[in-house]
This record gives sequence, C-alpha cells and structure tokens, in this order.
Amino acid sequence: MKKKHGDHYLKEQRAKTELARVNRELKRLKGQIAALEERKSKLIAELGR
Repeated sequence: MKKKHGDHYLKEQRAKTELARVNRELKRLKGQIAALEERKSKLIAELGR
C-alpha cells in the first residue's frame, strides 16, 4: 500500500512540475505574440501611408 501511495505522489509531483513548465512557456510565448502583433500593426500602418 505504501509503495502505491509513493508512486501516486511522484506522478502527481511530476504532473505539477510539468504544468508549471507549460504555464511558464505559455506566458513567454504570449509575450512574443504581443510583440509580434504590435510590430505587425506598425508595418500595416506604414503600408497605409
């Protein structure tokens, strides 16, 4: 019984760690997207002149 509990705990910890990594990566990518959207808007504005 104790071994199963240990395995479950380890799986849960790995999942939490992976979730934190994915959330950090999403945050980083959203920042990149925002910068690219801003650049896109500026380029479109330049074309419109």
